[in-house]
Amino acid sequence: MGFASFSVSISGMRANELGLNVTGHNISNIATPGYTKQQVIQNDARYSAMPGLGELGMGTDVDELRQLRNEFLDSNYRQETSNLGYWDVKNKNLEEIQTILNEPFGTGLQQAMSDFWSGWQELVKDPSNLTVRALLKQKSNVMVNSFNQIGQQLGKLQTDTNKEIIARVEEINSIGKEIADLNMKIKTNEIMGDHANDFRDQRNVLLDKLSKIVDIEFKETSDNLMNVSIGSIPLVFGVQSQKMTTKENVPGSAYITPAWESTGDLVTIKSGELKGYLETRGELAQGGFGSVTDGSPEVPGPITIDIDEKQTIPSIKEKLNAILNTLTTNINTVHRGGYGIDSPPTTNIDFFTAIDITKPLEMGNVQINPALFNLNLIAASSNQLNGDSQNAQAIVALETQKVLGPITDLLDLNEFYTDTISRIGINAQAASKMTENQDNLVASIKNKKDSISGVNLDEEMSNMLKYQHAYEANARVMNIVDSMMDKVINGLIR
Repeated sequence: MGFASFSVSISGMRANELGLNVTGHNISNIATPGYTKQQVIQNDARYSAMPGLGELGMGTDVDELRQLRNEFLDSNYRQETSNLGYWDVKNKNLEEIQTILNEPFGTGLQQAMSDFWSGWQELVKDPSNLTVRALLKQKSNVMVNSFNQIGQQLGKLQTDTNKEIIARVEEINSIGKEIADLNMKIKTNEIMGDHANDFRDQRNVLLDKLSKIVDIEFKETSDNLMNVSIGSIPLVFGVQSQKMTTKENVPGSAYITPAWESTGDLVTIKSGELKGYLETRGELAQGGFGSVTDGSPEVPGPITIDIDEKQTIPSIKEKLNAILNTLTTNINTVHRGGYGIDSPPTTNIDFFTAIDITKPLEMGNVQINPALFNLNLIAASSNQLNGDSQNAQAIVALETQKVLGPITDLLDLNEFYTDTISRIGINAQAASKMTENQDNLVASIKNKKDSISGVNLDEEMSNMLKYQHAYEANARVMNIVDSMMDKVINGLIR
C-alpha cells in the first residue's frame, strides 16, 4: 500500500508538471498568429484491487493535450472570409475604375465632351474664324485623348487583374502542397506517439488563408488528416495534393481561366478573391463595340444600360465604346456632307478616323483626321458659301439626339454617359458597404473564436498557480509517505 501511495503521488506530479509545461507553452505563444490554446485533459487512473481493502485509486492519467477549437466557428469563419475576399476585391477595383474615370470632379470625360460640343457651338457663331477652328480641333483632341487614355487605363487594369488571377492560382497550389506536407508530418508524429498540435495550428492558418482566396470545403478524417476541395474537386486528399493550371478562355487570348492540371476541366469558383478578380476582369478584352479577343473587330451588338457585375470592365468599356463609336460615326456622316472654306471647298472628309483601320472606332483607336491639320477643311458649311454654318449646326444638334440604337428613345449621349457613371458609383457604393459588413461579420466571428481558442493571460496565470500548488501538494504527499516508510522499515530492523 505504501508503494501504491508513491505511484499516486508520482502520477500527480507528472500530470501537473505537464500542465505547467503546457501553460508555459500557451503563454509563450500568446502573440503567435493562428496559435490555438492547449489544455491538459486528465482522468483518474485505473483502480487496483487490494485483498480485504477493496479497490484503491492509482492516481491520475493524462488522456490528451487538447486544442480548444470550435469546428462550427472555424467553418463559419472561413465561409465568411471567402465572401470578404470577394467583396474586398470588387470594392478595390471599382474604386480604381472611378479614379480612372475621374468623375464627378469636373475634370473627367464628361467635361471633355462638354468642351467638345461647346467648340462646335462657337464654330456655328463664326464659321470662318481660324482661331475658333483651332480651338475646336484642340478640344476635339482633348476629348479623343481622354477616351483613348481611359481605354488604355481600363485595359491595363484588366491586364493587372489577369496577373493577379495567375498569382492566386500559384498561391493556391503552394498552400495545397503545404497542407499535404503538414498532413504527413501530423500522421508521422502521432504514429510515433508525439503530439502534433503545433502542426495543426500551421495547417489551420493555411486553411484560413486559402479560404480568403477561394471558397473551400474541408473535412478532417478519423486519422486527423485534412482533406480540402474546391468546387467538390479535391485539392488536398490525405498526404497528396493536385495542382491548378491556367488555360486561355479564348484561343489566342492573353486572358486565362483556372483549370485542373490533371483533367483540364475548369475550376468551379463561387467566392473568394479569385472570383472577384475573374468577374472584374471579365472574359473580353473590350466588350460591346470592338472586342478584339480573337484579333478581329467585333460587330457592335445591342447596348445594355446595366453594368454587368460578372463582366465589370468589359461592360464599362462596352458603354464608353458605344458612346465614342456613336458620336464619331454620326459626326463623320454629317461632316462628310459639308464643305470647308478652302477654294474650291472640300467635301466628303471624315472628322474622326481610326488609328488602325482594321478595327472599329473605339477607345484607343480614334484620332482627329490628320487631313484637318488644314483647319480650312473643317466642314461647317452645307452649301459651299463662306460664312454658312448649317453643317456645324447639324453636328451640334447631335448632342441632344437619341442616337444610341436600342435605347434611342431613352437617352442621348450625355445622358447615357451620366447614367453609366451613376451606375458605376452605385455599384461601388454597394461593394463598399458589403465589404464593411463582411469585415464586421468576420471580426465578430474571430472574436468568438479567440474567446475559445485564444490565450488569455489571466486564465493561464491562474492555471499556473493551480498546477504549481497541485505539484507541491503531491510532492508533500510523497515526502510524508517516504517518512512513514522509513519509520516502518527502520523500526523492523531494530
